Amino acid sequence: MASGETEIQVRPGVEDDLKALTDLYNHYVRETAITFDTEPFTPRERRAWLLSHPEDGPHRLRVATNANSGSARLHARFGFRHVGTHREVGRKFGRYWDVAWYEKPL
Repeated sequence: MASGETEIQVRPGVEDDLKALTDLYNHYVRETAITFDTEPFTPRERRAWLLSHPEDGPHRLRVATNANSGSARLHARFGFRHVGTHREVGRKFGRYWDVAWYEKPL
């Protein structure tokens, strides 16, 4: 790996990760339009979500609000392609947001 680069490892989430995952998600609930949730969650409330993502699941679809071009570049960098945009599907922070859909074949 070239100097200055950071190695990223991806592994399946486990129940011991639930508090950290919930804290991370709640940041985006409170501060961004990445999710249209408006109230933070507890780890207990997020447990069903964690268990609904099995290690061998078909995670090829990703959605993102159209808040910035950086998101589109990031998705492209990881091999996702834009497959559509739904207009004004969510409301948060006093405005309507478009949602872009990306997919990546596995």
